[in-house]
Amino acid sequence: MKILLSSYNHKPFIGGIETYSNELKKYLENTNYKCIFVTQSFSKYKLLRIIKIISISTFKLIFNKIDVVHITNINLWPIVLTNYFKKNKTVFFINLHGLELIYGNRKKIVSKVYNIYVPYKFINKLKNLYFFTNSRETLKIASPKLSKSKIKYIPMGVSRCLKIKTNENVNLNQFFYLGRITKRKGIKWFVEEVLPSFPEKKLLLGGPIVDLKEFEEISKSKQVDYIGVLEQKEIIELHRSSFLTIFPNFIDNNELDFEGFGISFLEAISNGGLPITTLYQGLKSATLGGKIGICMNDNVASTWLSKIEETASQGLSYRKKIIENSQQLINENFLWEDIFERTMNEYKKLFQ
Repeated sequence: MKILLSSYNHKPFIGGIETYSNELKKYLENTNYKCIFVTQSFSKYKLLRIIKIISISTFKLIFNKIDVVHITNINLWPIVLTNYFKKNKTVFFINLHGLELIYGNRKKIVSKVYNIYVPYKFINKLKNLYFFTNSRETLKIASPKLSKSKIKYIPMGVSRCLKIKTNENVNLNQFFYLGRITKRKGIKWFVEEVLPSFPEKKLLLGGPIVDLKEFEEISKSKQVDYIGVLEQKEIIELHRSSFLTIFPNFIDNNELDFEGFGISFLEAISNGGLPITTLYQGLKSATLGGKIGICMNDNVASTWLSKIEETASQGLSYRKKIIENSQQLINENFLWEDIFERTMNEYKKLFQ
């Protein structure tokens, strides 16, 4: 079997899709199958990068006998047209992500153009084309647009879980946040509504600044320290040493943004940290419905306060127990090796 993997999102970009793409590439390279990987290096000209990847992938398809094409983002869907005109037996898979599925709901001109660029009705009619979603919540919003029989839920995951030690050095006065700094992530809400009730505690903020206005508002708090974009070693250390890693998140009732899958949440647990979150969209799948980490049903400050106080009063042994139980569930449900074995089975089933 010869596999072509096309990815718009890849390192050095930061995010769940990039992690997925990189891990899938590494997995395929360790199989007995021949894998061709097509991506482009970092560039601020996103549209140009998309055009290049589509062009290179199409060229590869025309001049090679490819059995399976895996496209990690629907923005690259025109690659499938090669099969539409060539009439061969290549099987195509496209990963569907929540944000792309609802991006056209925004009022911006770019969003309206995107609706034209991604014609779901036409795409749905293409033969030998199937889809993966990384959360059951993404599957729900994809179903009205695409044939449900062509969509398979396969989550994202982590490579392994790092065990924590009994004498782990944990700073009870330190919260940690890692991710895009934008309104929907709920950091401003946490800083204004929850953090002041713990005047002795600090919030360390790591990740790219997407919304400058939001960041400026957050930075007004003397309890917040921004520590920039971090290396993996630093991230692991901060997950382990911080009392809690926070994922407040907001539900966007206007459906203008979407949490496709909480891979950062799983990474916090796998690194030996203890995340606390709101069960929001894709985080429901990532937490197995609230079984992993500490989960709240909504962003009510009093609920967050009482849960944080309860966790602190139980001591570090209680924290360690939650992490260990959560890591066991990750080992059973969210390891990359198992996830990609399921992916390979889908390749084989539909190619054969």
